[in-house]
Amino acid sequence: MRTLYIDINNKPVQNTDEMICVSDNETLLNDFFYELGCSILSKSGINVPKAQLISGFNLPENVDAYAKIIKQWEELKAILFGNDVEGEFNVHLPKEYMSWLGNHSNQEYRAICRNKSYDCTKELIVTIDVKEFYDEYVNDDFIRSLVKTLRENNDIKQIVFNDDVVTRKSQIVKKLKKQFDDLSFIAYENFSDHVDILSANTQNNNNCKSFMYAIQEVTEDYYSIINTKGDVILDDVAIYSNSLVLSNN
Repeated sequence: MRTLYIDINNKPVQNTDEMICVSDNETLLNDFFYELGCSILSKSGINVPKAQLISGFNLPENVDAYAKIIKQWEELKAILFGNDVEGEFNVHLPKEYMSWLGNHSNQEYRAICRNKSYDCTKELIVTIDVKEFYDEYVNDDFIRSLVKTLRENNDIKQIVFNDDVVTRKSQIVKKLKKQFDDLSFIAYENFSDHVDILSANTQNNNNCKSFMYAIQEVTEDYYSIINTKGDVILDDVAIYSNSLVLSNN
């Protein structure tokens, strides 16, 4: 039995015999930049690489302003990987970005502000339709790639996303589990540095025992401890402050 480690934070891990890592954060971030670029250029009559219109702002002198854009991507990502992917999301492009755009060495960049009558001394608000973004980039592209990986590796029985924003109630988790009914979702917060292996101390009948096994979610509050073969070693395990408390049942 293997675990699929899904990197959505640009923090991939190496593949092992027990774990396969797939990483797509950079692709989704580029999709976000692309959508912002499309909105900025809309009806301007100017044709420049859309995603680069935002990524090009990532310069040493723009660290703080660029971080504001990335922070909003993190907020949107939390919605996309949550359980309610509806509504609109407003991205506030800071005035530092607009000033960079209006004073760029590339005359086509400068012309954007002129052709669109942007005030390049103030922030620009760009609205993203959350459902459309989810359908086009998460549902059509990202989930499709995960399904392909799962079908090609039928010994994968567990998935974990490396971000706590993803829960068992997230739309993406529900969709994957609907297609693979024997797939278990593992909450990221319940993993150690190696993600699918937790080293913990347990106490039962006043006897302490150390072991290394995987944690499998059963309900919202209780878990099973399984070995690498998928055998349930302990059932009805509650987790409190990273400690394991065994049920008396």
